[in-house]
Amino acid sequence: MKLQHTRDLKQIADAGKSEVANTRKELDELHSEIKEVQGWLQEELQAEKDLRELEKKRNDALEEVKETQAKIIKDLDEQVGKTFPESQDRAIEAIIEARRDDPLPNPDGWTTEDHLTALSAWVSYMDKLGKYLPGAAIRAFANLWPGEKIPDRVEILPSRLMESGTRLTEWRRSSERSRADTALKFVCSWIMSFRNLTAVCPSHFRIGLTSTHLVNLSTMTKM
Repeated sequence: MKLQHTRDLKQIADAGKSEVANTRKELDELHSEIKEVQGWLQEELQAEKDLRELEKKRNDALEEVKETQAKIIKDLDEQVGKTFPESQDRAIEAIIEARRDDPLPNPDGWTTEDHLTALSAWVSYMDKLGKYLPGAAIRAFANLWPGEKIPDRVEILPSRLMESGTRLTEWRRSSERSRADTALKFVCSWIMSFRNLTAVCPSHFRIGLTSTHLVNLSTMTKM
């Protein structure tokens, strides 16, 4: 019986050792899995961190680009406004119209969208100038200087049209001289007729004109 008892204890011990070995193996496998999961989590966390940093850099770059674009648009808008001050009212009207559709308009001044709207209004205005002004300038030039060749370059026209005041003064003086010459010729022809009458009826007409005066007037009527 003692020998049987010893065998039983040995079987129990062997079974316990086997169970411990199996448990240790399972623990080792579990530990290995845990380490693998930890590594995967660390990789995921690092990837997420890198992604956030990349997103931040991208957002910062976009903000910088937006600020640069906004400055360029604002500067361009101001330069165009200074160049074409007469179009300022059109730009403001366009901004007011655009802001009607904005539920939350910016009360602190013009936004980039406002400057773009103003630029659009100014471009439309300049487009009209580019379409209609050259034709009007060419027509005015042709009327002011008939017979003279129209400049090939449109940019020359404004400097020539600046001379229109002098040209109109010349025409005015020429017109006045023409009217005065016509009146003088009429008067001279009347006086010459009157001289013929005095020659026919000298006793009925008396005029304080000498023959020298009449000769001078006769010469002027032939001019």
